[in-house]
Amino acid sequence: MVPREIHLRRRNYVSMDDDQPEAPAVLHTSHESRMVGMRYYNLCRELKSIASRRWLDQTEDHVNHRRRNMVWINFNVDRFIYNPGMLSVMSIDGDGEAYGEKNFNFEGAVVKRICNLVTDIDGRDNFIASEMLRNLGRVFGRGSIKVLVVLQRQWLYQEIRVPVLTEYRKHLVERRCAAILEKTKLASGWDVALQIEKELGN
Repeated sequence: MVPREIHLRRRNYVSMDDDQPEAPAVLHTSHESRMVGMRYYNLCRELKSIASRRWLDQTEDHVNHRRRNMVWINFNVDRFIYNPGMLSVMSIDGDGEAYGEKNFNFEGAVVKRICNLVTDIDGRDNFIASEMLRNLGRVFGRGSIKVLVVLQRQWLYQEIRVPVLTEYRKHLVERRCAAILEKTKLASGWDVALQIEKELGN
């Protein structure tokens, strides 16, 4: 089965697009294929946005941002895409409610079943990487997530100015970030498979 990308966000985030994937083909090809597909996919409810009505009024946009989506999810294969936002720059010690599972666009039971999480962690600094990994572990729990995919963002290469040896320097940056992330993961005691992928455009 081909992995699909499920967008995970906090409920106070307003998306201008209905960007959750459609039901996989196996669920609407035929009755037989649907019966097979339902052994692997779960129908999960995406919660309504709790974004400020005032903000929506200011945009003069009439899209129903508060509607619910029903999303078919294969937890063993599909990848949840999550931008940690403030988790990247602040600790959540004593403020777990602000980033608790009930504040995501899926119910807590769905968040607790996430196996494949795709996010970005700043791997240029050991302390920052450690804090971000620790916070992610607290928010999602370390028991369910089996694969943590870290995207190498474009800003990793912004310090590279000289065209000569650019590819070589990029390779050095990638290796250094990978080493820091692996060291941080081992220090955290989090038994998760760590994958590093390049974002499109890198």
